[in-house]
Amino acid sequence: MWPLLPADLIITSLLTISNIFLPHKITKEVDVVIVGAGPSGIAAASRLLENGVDNIVVLEAEDRIGGRIHTVPLGDAVVDLGAQWVHGEEGNVVFNLAKQHNVLMETALGTLVGSNAYIDEEGRLIPASVADAYFKVYLEILDTAETQLHNYTGSLGDYFQQQYPGKLEQYSLSDTHLSELFFNWLDKVQGSSDASSSWYKTSGRGLTSYKTCPGDNWVWKTGYHTVLNLLMKKIPDESQQLPVLERVSLKSEVTEIVWAGGDKVQVTCANGITYLTPQVIVTTSLGVLKHKAHSIFQPPLPPTKLNAIRGLNIGTVDKIYLSFPYKWWPQNYIKFSFIRPDYKTTCRSKDCWVKNIFIFHEIDNHTNLLCGWLVGPEARIMEQMSLEDVKLQSVKLLQESVGKAFNMTVPEPLTVLRSTWYSNPHFRGSYSYRSLTTEALGVSAADLAEPILNSDGFPRTQFRYP
Repeated sequence: MWPLLPADLIITSLLTISNIFLPHKITKEVDVVIVGAGPSGIAAASRLLENGVDNIVVLEAEDRIGGRIHTVPLGDAVVDLGAQWVHGEEGNVVFNLAKQHNVLMETALGTLVGSNAYIDEEGRLIPASVADAYFKVYLEILDTAETQLHNYTGSLGDYFQQQYPGKLEQYSLSDTHLSELFFNWLDKVQGSSDASSSWYKTSGRGLTSYKTCPGDNWVWKTGYHTVLNLLMKKIPDESQQLPVLERVSLKSEVTEIVWAGGDKVQVTCANGITYLTPQVIVTTSLGVLKHKAHSIFQPPLPPTKLNAIRGLNIGTVDKIYLSFPYKWWPQNYIKFSFIRPDYKTTCRSKDCWVKNIFIFHEIDNHTNLLCGWLVGPEARIMEQMSLEDVKLQSVKLLQESVGKAFNMTVPEPLTVLRSTWYSNPHFRGSYSYRSLTTEALGVSAADLAEPILNSDGFPRTQFRYP
């Protein structure tokens, strides 16, 4: 029988026991807090260290650095679940950072004539000359959009729909059904670039704010994570590497940023550590801001900032990697595009997501790998499927399309990988685009990037556009 204890002793004992399981509360003072160890956070930390600002911390919710740069091993290769290509050369800061260090290689994707097999819903090859004409129509409309949409009030899809018939007539593309199929496919192609589930959700005028860099596209010899090593000066001389990693605190999810009402900003993490700082740089994804800005920032952010977060949108673009024991597809093809109807209103099966995969392609220098792409709601559904289901449905799609078109049997994949950018609470999406809501609210990415100043005009909270 337990002896009777005074009430105050019982309470003290309970508090002592509970403190064992609660995060230990610690307060630290630093000169700058950087929220997020993606490329923006790593770049900011590197620049500060280069300029003698040493008392900084980079708070990263994940157990790794890189953010939406995520290079992972797959067999004897490495693949990128996130950022993959260096798009263009002229005026491209990433290309300029990397070009002198022999870390890039040219990509065959998009450069080889006749390397893309276009396959319809019945598993039949569409003549390359016809398919290439449709793609040329797309590129020409896209080129005119950059100069014609500065005062346009509709969506990018509206603009394409207006321009499409005239271009079809120009190229004598008279098959109505095939034209509808390609229009649907081109919507997905553009969606993989914009991250929008439909080009009818993308601001037409917003496209003009995206600057295309002239020149070839490139890929990284050892994955996109190489750019992080470039930013930290690990390349070309590892002995000159900046001590960025020593300032990174992994598994440190920020739960509150009190940015007004005191001399310093107060940044609190889920692990119980609070940082006091005169300046915080927020580099989290727009997806996180959309889901948590109202709860994290105290007091609430200014209306213009909140409207920018509300108006800009972030979509889901996912990849599926299949590693095969050998290259089973025809040697002269590296891409397989699936020209199919829009199944969103007709398909009711739980496996309808697979019908939204619009392409599988080889990975440069790894010819036994195929990478499939899908966007929007179907991508988010795919993220919830088991890897076994993803493998089975992907192989089924390849067999019914590529296998049927070329009379080949798809072997069992050795390994399957897939991205899960939406379901990860630290990202909640892949990348951002300018929606029609942005135009209605009269805000832009510049409003999100604008720093919040204190009463002396000093930047207290800065945002790096995600």
